[in-house]
Amino acid sequence: MTDNRNAPLPVLGLLLAFLFPHVAHSHSERDPDIRPLIPAAQVRAMRTTPGGERPVFIDVRSIRAYKAGHVPGALHLSIEASFEPVGDRSRIVAPETFRRLFSRLGIKNSDYVIIYDDGRLLNAAHLFWVMEVYAHEKVSVMDGGLAAWLQAGGKLETRWAARSRSVYVPGMSPHHLSTRLTTRLALDNPDVVIVDSRSPRQYRGLESRARRAGHIPGAINIPAERNIEIEDGAPRVKPQGELQSLYRALGKKRHIIAYCNRGKESALTYLVLRNMGYSVSVYDGAWLEWGNDAVLPIEKD
Repeated sequence: MTDNRNAPLPVLGLLLAFLFPHVAHSHSERDPDIRPLIPAAQVRAMRTTPGGERPVFIDVRSIRAYKAGHVPGALHLSIEASFEPVGDRSRIVAPETFRRLFSRLGIKNSDYVIIYDDGRLLNAAHLFWVMEVYAHEKVSVMDGGLAAWLQAGGKLETRWAARSRSVYVPGMSPHHLSTRLTTRLALDNPDVVIVDSRSPRQYRGLESRARRAGHIPGAINIPAERNIEIEDGAPRVKPQGELQSLYRALGKKRHIIAYCNRGKESALTYLVLRNMGYSVSVYDGAWLEWGNDAVLPIEKD
């Protein structure tokens, strides 16, 4: 019971998603015509094409950065709103909290939402993952963030944007979220690969933000920062060819569980792998939970 007392989603759904990850993935609620990652130039074209898609933008940078200039009409959301404090760590925001948050922002279930940040994609990726867990069908992250938007010729405004309150009803896609229990079970499942998105030093046990150091047994270390390159002064996700080489060892037929310390780095791994067509989830408790639980096994290199 201790493995699930803080889980925000039904344990049965999570277990079914774990036992049949490929079935769950093939029945994803995501709109198949919308890519998880979208170039800024394509986003800008949407706003200038008559009769084209009119997305709702969510800016997850700081309030100060938002006030200094943002995509016209973009709503502001503090990334901390996507976390729920639980003791000395944090978890995905609870369904009811998420419902109130998106209703207050004026987001509708039918809206196509495009999230952006400063370009490093950690904050944008985390909100993207949360929205997928709660089964929002149409959501993307703008690759390169605001810097890429400006390079694509996009304009900025400083006016605080707001929409009328909506009635948002979150769904549930538990196959995108892993718990302590499902991650522990994955250690004995050859069809699941665990990816550690932290730094090599943390993976090897040379430093740790938890009481214990090391990594989850069998996990492959692919730091989240390796997904990003700098192009024309702006961070962007690397080309598909480089990413395919980076993740070749995972295998497309296996389910991936990504974890880090708190959830941002693993969310970036999640975003990149989702964009590549992988079946993937994020271990919500992350290393701060696993590393602080003396009952759970660890490895050091």
